[in-house]
Amino acid sequence: MKKSVRTNRGNLWLKMTLSQCAWAATNRKGSKLQGRYHGLRVRCGNKRAIVALAHTLLTIIHAVLKTRSQI
Repeated sequence: MKKSVRTNRGNLWLKMTLSQCAWAATNRKGSKLQGRYHGLRVRCGNKRAIVALAHTLLTIIHAVLKTRSQI
């Protein structure tokens, strides 16, 4: 079964900010996010990997804010 490749419409400011943060996270050497990006880039391409990484960042931010934990 093939998944949908479209993203949901949402807050454009949040989307732009998260994608910029995802680009910055790919430049951090030795990070897990950089490794995830390189793995995704091979399978689905550069821009889709950035969108997926932005979604990963969003779930991390949500978890931190929900539990009120410190990094």
